Amino acid sequence: MAPGPRHILDTLVLPDRYEKVAELVGDDVAKLLTKTEDSGSTTLDEGSYFVEANGRGLFAPLVAKTGTGKTTLVTNLHNWYPNRFTPTVRYTGSQVTNSALASLVRDLRHSEHISPADGRCIPINIDDREARPPDDEELSEIKAFLRSEPGSKAIVLWLMTDQARAAESALYYERMSGMSPIRLPISVGGPPPSAWPQIALTTLHMCNEIDDLNQLGVDPRTYNPGDYDTIGSFLAAISSDFARMRIGLVKSTERKLRLMVLFVSESRGNGVLSELTSGKSFGLVDPEKLLSASPDSAISRWWKARRGALVRTVVGLDARAVGVSPATVVPIVRRYGPPDAVRVFEELAVQKRTETEIEKYFVRSDPGKLLQGTSQATSVNQGNPGDKATESYQYLGEMYGFNAGKDKPLNRALADHLRYLSLKGTLPSAEVSVETRIPFVHPIIPDVMLDDATDTNCLELHWRTGEFLTTGNRSEVAQYVLSKLKSYALGLEWAEP
Repeated sequence: MAPGPRHILDTLVLPDRYEKVAELVGDDVAKLLTKTEDSGSTTLDEGSYFVEANGRGLFAPLVAKTGTGKTTLVTNLHNWYPNRFTPTVRYTGSQVTNSALASLVRDLRHSEHISPADGRCIPINIDDREARPPDDEELSEIKAFLRSEPGSKAIVLWLMTDQARAAESALYYERMSGMSPIRLPISVGGPPPSAWPQIALTTLHMCNEIDDLNQLGVDPRTYNPGDYDTIGSFLAAISSDFARMRIGLVKSTERKLRLMVLFVSESRGNGVLSELTSGKSFGLVDPEKLLSASPDSAISRWWKARRGALVRTVVGLDARAVGVSPATVVPIVRRYGPPDAVRVFEELAVQKRTETEIEKYFVRSDPGKLLQGTSQATSVNQGNPGDKATESYQYLGEMYGFNAGKDKPLNRALADHLRYLSLKGTLPSAEVSVETRIPFVHPIIPDVMLDDATDTNCLELHWRTGEFLTTGNRSEVAQYVLSKLKSYALGLEWAEP
């Protein structure tokens, strides 16, 4: 059975650790970095010059309280000083040895195509041994490594939280190998408190599929950095509040609700919808883009006075908007549609397709992929060329029409096919209904609803003639979506009238 879509509420996150942020956003994590005159970064920059001049590597204990930014610093030396440092490598072994360190350097050179003649310094991060400083044997191994060819351009960075232990490790190493050209241990201060709110805000933006989440009630700019010892504790407090807010949103409805606005027209693809939806998650409507597309309309003015409620409605409904091409709907209406619509297609000799053939077209369409839970839908506009889908749809609009309630039987045709897909298991098992009140939100009556024990998908269809999803119709399209969002927000009591 199909797993179904994952609600955006289940994806909201505000990490409070650098490692989790890096895992979520990959190379984009560099956008979070704020180069400061922190003594730790400037000392390491200075150290890279001594490595180059002396022809041997350095051992450098780094010390700071948990949450200050030690890992962030050593992991991103390459981003701050690209001409001085290669990417950082992380040592994960339980015992530090010369051979293991040398192997790390060789692997880095191979993966990053770094020549042994490259003059940049290689940072090696040992950050899971904070509570267990290097013993005499490990210091001896580190010394041998730093004086060998693989280690002669490396800085072994040992991250610690205890100042006394860090100073002791530095002293032991200098007794063994001689005075270090830089002052040890290196103290890390992290970014200044004044930068913390913006770092948190950027983190929130980068790690989620929707912007403006700060309008849901957890805004990093309202937190006072002076109340926290480190940026880590600052982020942890905001992260906890954000998690509580998310849990509250999840529990606010009996079941998870999803809204999908389907624009059915001759447009092949999503056209102007790409300018009104998120670039991170397919079809997810963007509150700010919707408002900007129709700034002077009554519905935009209504929502501008309730921006927080608009973001809350988009998130709470995982609201999506996609186009539906003739290639997708013509076979459905031909098989399941009302007699008057079917006769239009019969006049054009449009072939009646089997349920299995129609399924093949629908599951490749954008609404089909979203209902299946495909993480990234891709517009598929081709149907069976022999159907002359666009010409058939045009004729349907002329001879049958979409106004005066004539769209309702067409909605039922789509529902009939969705019912078939649900029973077959292509879509999650659900009760499919047309113009039926949502069981736990009585004021709302979707065009088509797929309802099961835990999830309710609401489909609102807008049938139009011509290529509707064009730039000239941007404002009209945006207003239609905003109006649907308003109806749901009022019915769910997420916004004041």
